[in-house]
Amino acid sequence: MDEHDGLTPRERAALARNPYASLASTHTDGSQNMSPEASGVGGWLGFLVAILILISPVLSIVLTFLGHQEALEFNPRIRATDQWQTIQLLDWSTVFGQISLSVTAGLLLLKRRRRSTKWLVIALIWLSSVGVNVLGFVIALDLFPDSLTAADLGTSLGRPIIFSLIWTLYLLLSKRVKRTYVE
Repeated sequence: MDEHDGLTPRERAALARNPYASLASTHTDGSQNMSPEASGVGGWLGFLVAILILISPVLSIVLTFLGHQEALEFNPRIRATDQWQTIQLLDWSTVFGQISLSVTAGLLLLKRRRRSTKWLVIALIWLSSVGVNVLGFVIALDLFPDSLTAADLGTSLGRPIIFSLIWTLYLLLSKRVKRTYVE
């Protein structure tokens, strides 16, 4: 049985032009309905790829830069200290580590169509969101033991844990993911 049985000639042509596109039936009015056999990087999976490759890296850079600006406005004298240089180095190192892991996860979702891809991406999501934050916190705690508490760790991990849980559940339960990563 052909993997494209049940497709219209229009759907076959669209799939031939772009094998990464989701399968959709297009009506004469231009609207689309998702086929029950939809696969490929589209829908929520496409949104996750956009988050991993574009949105998260840009937000990380912008928020880190703004955080440093805010710290300098609050205490301008910190700029001349060795401690400030260490903080910046630590922050930017963790940001670029996070970006590297995040972009790698997004590219894997785009390029690698094996079942193991979703497990690798889940691991990278947890490492890039929760793991990098924990590592940064541990290093900062070692460097500045009097300035951080366990409550700070809890506060900094809330959103990354929720993000990781949501996308882990999606990757494990989504029919589109199951049909896309089958090799």
